[in-house]
Amino acid sequence: MRKLGFEYGFENMFQVQPAEFTINRRYITFSPERARAHGYTSEDTPNDNREPLLPSNESELKRFLIALTGNESGNPISTAPLLSPATGEQIGTQSLSAGCQNDAIRNLFGSSESYRTYTANDLWAQNLQLASSDDAQSSSEVLEMYKNWSRCMVAKGFNFSQPSESQGFGWPMPRPSATEKKAAEADMTCRISSHYLDVLAQSEFETQTKVVEKFALQLNEIKTFREELEARAIEIVSSKK
Repeated sequence: MRKLGFEYGFENMFQVQPAEFTINRRYITFSPERARAHGYTSEDTPNDNREPLLPSNESELKRFLIALTGNESGNPISTAPLLSPATGEQIGTQSLSAGCQNDAIRNLFGSSESYRTYTANDLWAQNLQLASSDDAQSSSEVLEMYKNWSRCMVAKGFNFSQPSESQGFGWPMPRPSATEKKAAEADMTCRISSHYLDVLAQSEFETQTKVVEKFALQLNEIKTFREELEARAIEIVSSKK
């Protein structure tokens, strides 16, 4: 992109986040104090250059998109099927671009086919994780924990059966309202008293362990494939310094 006259970078794309940030994003948990200030909304974060600024001039924008994607609309030029590594059945589609995006893909993955394999593997593994998480939430331990959480919330004036109902509720605008802040603070307090994080994480660990054992062959093959790509990426980045 720079050779074609455009600045395009993701300088902070792969920052290592602290463990508590990861837990927050995974389970939507945070302190009652933070909930009291922000409700369920996100705290303001500075622009970290994850997305480039697009040219405002129409002709320059078209030139930018052609350089990036090979298409002046910025849309993919084609799609290809994604196949399950376990069954070979189609589980999704992969959008394919030309331009610098395709050059970068070929440089790292070696071919579009290798990139599709990587994307299919990732989608399949995510689907396994989502299915196991659903199974975990139906365990007797988690259901009992939800009951305890709900009773705690009722005592604080809010009638929800589980945390996902509270965090996904249509809270009034502008957000966060005083009511949302109060509910979020109650939610986080009740999660602590009902041991929400401990119970849910343990249940997910148990269900995911069973999934990993069942698909050990495919997951180990994916792991090897990703390690090879990681080594290739490190080599590419090192050569650019």
